Amino acid sequence: MPMTHTIIIIDMGHGANCPGKCSPDGSFHEWKFNREVGKALGDALSERGFTVRYTHEADTEPLYPGKPMLSKAQLNECLRYRYAKVNEYCAQYGSRNCLCISIHANASGSTWSDARGFCAIVGRNASAASKRLAQSIYAEAAKAHLQGNRCVPPERYWTQPLAICEHTRCPAVLTESLFYTNRHDLALLQSQEGKNTIVEVHLRGILNYLNHEK
Repeated sequence: MPMTHTIIIIDMGHGANCPGKCSPDGSFHEWKFNREVGKALGDALSERGFTVRYTHEADTEPLYPGKPMLSKAQLNECLRYRYAKVNEYCAQYGSRNCLCISIHANASGSTWSDARGFCAIVGRNASAASKRLAQSIYAEAAKAHLQGNRCVPPERYWTQPLAICEHTRCPAVLTESLFYTNRHDLALLQSQEGKNTIVEVHLRGILNYLNHEK
């Protein structure tokens, strides 16, 4: 068992009271997918001896569990809570012993689109370790034929100004597991086989990364 990183911090993306974040036909809600995949991944990692922590576990966004839909300012406050929680774990266990995975599904607008595929994203100030982790996860997605129909950067990761990646003190990657605004991807996201594949992509990507970091 690799010992460099033993604490896996899972951030399960948006909550049920984050506006939008559903397929055009209303049959898919990202918050539910994030939690199904995040908890299944956490269970799989725990079975392999890793300590797993979550930034939040409720179905709703943290801080506002009783509010139906949140404003942009409230969502930003919840995002700050989530990356602060990652940093609390880093302070507790040591940043070199932690890594963070933020689970999401993608969208291209609010109507059906042609965009398909999986991507792994790092922050603009990403460490070399974050980039290697993203590459490892994306490699597993490609093996599972989830790469989609978009142009893939030569580095095999995307770079975006994402707070959960840029303000955390350990290797951090945000994944977008296919597009729920694409009918083909949506069918995979809604199937148990598709969700199992996505969990396995994350699991193998993390394990391969850790094995190479020894």
